[in-house]
Amino acid sequence: VMSLAERKEIIANFKCVDEVMTQNSVDPTENLRKLDVDILVHGDDWSKDFPGAKYMRDAGKKAVLTKYYPGQSTTKIIERASKIYHKGRRENYKGSK
Repeated sequence: VMSLAERKEIIANFKCVDEVMTQNSVDPTENLRKLDVDILVHGDDWSKDFPGAKYMRDAGKKAVLTKYYPGQSTTKIIERASKIYHKGRRENYKGSK
């Protein structure tokens, strides 16, 4: 729904964000080491042992789970957008007859 560049731009505009980088694997440990991150936050749809959490705890840093919003997911957003798009196409098609 949104490109990587668009998502990065939105996140970069938060005052509390110093840097936005692309992560190419599920495990963020390499990026956490490079950036010397103090706090790692992840949605609570994962267990307390989410990727990167062990590295953070072993390094004496924080790994925090935050409330995950049930019912919201990329898949559901795409499905909803697709339904709206296709409904509009059907209505336009009916109107052109």
